[in-house]
Amino acid sequence: MKRIERIYGNRWAKVVIPIVIALISIFVLSKIAVSPAFHAKTIEALDAKNADVMKLTAASTSISAAITLIPGDVGLPIAERLMDLSSWFILVICAIYIEKYLLIITGFITFVIFIPVSCVLYIANLFFKNPVFHTIIKKLITLGIASFLAVPMSVQISNMIENTYNDSVENTVASTSEITESLEEEAKSFRISDMIANVKNGISGAVDKATTMMNQMIEYLAVMIVTSCVIPLSVLLFFIWLVRMVCNVNSKNLADPWVAYISERGNKSSFLLRK
Repeated sequence: MKRIERIYGNRWAKVVIPIVIALISIFVLSKIAVSPAFHAKTIEALDAKNADVMKLTAASTSISAAITLIPGDVGLPIAERLMDLSSWFILVICAIYIEKYLLIITGFITFVIFIPVSCVLYIANLFFKNPVFHTIIKKLITLGIASFLAVPMSVQISNMIENTYNDSVENTVASTSEITESLEEEAKSFRISDMIANVKNGISGAVDKATTMMNQMIEYLAVMIVTSCVIPLSVLLFFIWLVRMVCNVNSKNLADPWVAYISERGNKSSFLLRK
């Protein structure tokens, strides 16, 4: 009798503990995970990156408009290229906002869905003894933790790269203002100048300045694409690979426990029918 009570007592303890974990996950941990205060440093880093991209977008637009003031079509290709850069900067801004949203979304999914569902499957496994439950539990928990850590880790890796370029952004924006003013002044002088040689020299100098600025922006845009798009995707792919390695799950492995479970049930049913 005592042995039976001990067995059922242990089973109920194994039922109650996952329920408590699920409730804590939903009503306590999820509130922390979706709180902006919890992600304050990550959000601050993303906001700083967004501010830099906005400055460069405005700079590329202003210098593109200024270079169109140069007489003739000599500055038109550069102006069009700079406008194309603005489109790429907008793409980077979208990627930054997606990262900010994923901070909240992954926290909600992990602590409101993945962990509670894992607890429910753990309880179900106590009664049905199905090995597929154990596989799914391991996969859900690993996937939840990996997705929750993906964005903060990608931001930290990006910050290490971007720290090298923090000063260059301010210098680029300042240089853009100076070059824009210079282009506007030279454009005015082109219109009132009567000396063709001076006009040609002025145009050549203005184009060289705009080309130098465009090259600087292309360099920084490449860095922003790497830190805002490539690194987050690489971290996400790494965690997906990690989940597959830890869980060792593919469609065939996931189906095998169900096949074994159904076969076992079928054999038992056949045995009872023969009786």
